[in-house]
Amino acid sequence: MATLTATCDDCGIILRAGEIYTDYDSHDRCQICDLKYDLYEAEQSLERQKKRFEETYLKEIEIKEAEVTRIKKELEILNA
Repeated sequence: MATLTATCDDCGIILRAGEIYTDYDSHDRCQICDLKYDLYEAEQSLERQKKRFEETYLKEIEIKEAEVTRIKKELEILNA
């Protein structure tokens, strides 16, 4: 009976059937390389979400803060 083996596409070590991690793109990886790839994808996703957050919500907060500052200055001028 033949044993199924594969080579890690990232580091090149030979893997047995239970050690192979195959993703949706048919890349065969060892557990370490698979975790490194998962970490890379998670970090990229986090960076994209942070950027989207900064571009939308933080801009809105800055606009509201500027409006509050403007109103406070106007009130100071009227109360002076």
